[in-house]
Amino acid sequence: MTDVEAEAPESVGRGVTVVRGILIALGVALIGFGGYTLVMLQPRPNQLIGVAVWLIGAIVLHDAILSPLLVGIGLLMRRAGHRVPWTVIALVQGAVVIGCLFTLMFLPEITVQQRGPKNATVVPLDYAQNLVIMWAVLAVIVAVGSIVLVRRTRSGGRSHSNVRPPRA
Repeated sequence: MTDVEAEAPESVGRGVTVVRGILIALGVALIGFGGYTLVMLQPRPNQLIGVAVWLIGAIVLHDAILSPLLVGIGLLMRRAGHRVPWTVIALVQGAVVIGCLFTLMFLPEITVQQRGPKNATVVPLDYAQNLVIMWAVLAVIVAVGSIVLVRRTRSGGRSHSNVRPPRA
């Protein structure tokens, strides 16, 4: 055994349990409705295969790239001598998530443009350039936000601790 005893989890009130149950039921109902709609409204089986490939790709992308990347960012920033406030780490991780999601949304348009669309009005914008601009804007937002958060921390502002706030 260790010297530090694990704290017992706080008991959850009845209201929280009811809300969790409602949210779980709602989630299951929405997944069921989505599955029903997907199967019933798809005119061709190859479209179902395409959706399945996209869903599997999204899971692999999340589990093999995005999650390890975010954990790595957190670990690297924590190893910076504990000088980086947790709010800055959260800001950087949030920007990476937003950037990855937008990249995932832009990739089909970029691919169609590379192949040459059958109708040029379907993909009228320069999506690759817009993706680069979006990442640059995210980088500027993170840089400015990090500077503000670090200065606020050093000046004794509200988030003066490198310790995460307690969970509610």
